[in-house]
Amino acid sequence: MKALEQPRVVLRGLNYAKHHAVIFSVMGILFLFCEIIIRVVAWPVPSGRIDMAVMSPWALVGYTSLWMFPIGGLCGLLVGLMNDKVPAIKLPYQVQVLLGGLIITVIELLSGLILNVWLNLAIWNYRLLPFNFMGQISLYSSLLWVALTPLAMWVDDVLRYYIAGAAKPENFWNYYRDLFRRKRRKT
Repeated sequence: MKALEQPRVVLRGLNYAKHHAVIFSVMGILFLFCEIIIRVVAWPVPSGRIDMAVMSPWALVGYTSLWMFPIGGLCGLLVGLMNDKVPAIKLPYQVQVLLGGLIITVIELLSGLILNVWLNLAIWNYRLLPFNFMGQISLYSSLLWVALTPLAMWVDDVLRYYIAGAAKPENFWNYYRDLFRRKRRKT
């Protein structure tokens, strides 16, 4: 969460609500697209949902659930709120990224317990992956969330820049490069 040498803008009132609504919506949509892309590349379509017999193996069929929109929006909003909370801002950048990944993992677990276990919607199931917990979270997905946290931080900073006139964020790649630097990231 790094801006180019300008004072931090504190959002209040309508601007605060507008920022939160926009970050929720943008992150929800990005989460939908990320899940579709990940399922195209990494996870096959489960049997019974799409008839692969009539489709080309190159069809790149990805899918998601509309429930991923509010889940992704909430995750992005909570990761973005680390910009507003002084204790989180003072943490080293690497710790902020790990905290963001933990936040997303906890939201995934809670929403999985509600949607998949309690309501029996069967939206996702990690039971076949090693190191899973109740089939709702896995070590692999948690590592993916940690890896995607700098993207969420960058999107939040970009939206803050355009919505509230906050400092212009650094280049996207710097958010990942700074994970491997020892110096502390400015906020």
